[in-house]
Amino acid sequence: YEALPLDLLLIEGYKYAPYPKVVCLRDEQDRDLLSLPNVRAAFSLNPALSGCMKLSDRKSCVEWVEAFLKG
Repeated sequence: YEALPLDLLLIEGYKYAPYPKVVCLRDEQDRDLLSLPNVRAAFSLNPALSGCMKLSDRKSCVEWVEAFLKG
């Protein structure tokens, strides 16, 4: 992928890889994902989960990704 002009590449899996990652939480049982290495943020579609960004708030999610890319 080095030859492609990519700013961001989303890959599912590789939970234990050292890369910066965003986790997607479905419910409380997924909270253990927050202890994975190099977690930068948590997103969820579940409005009952606290402490993570709601994917329904697309503006905030996009702003977070843009800020992350800018460093």
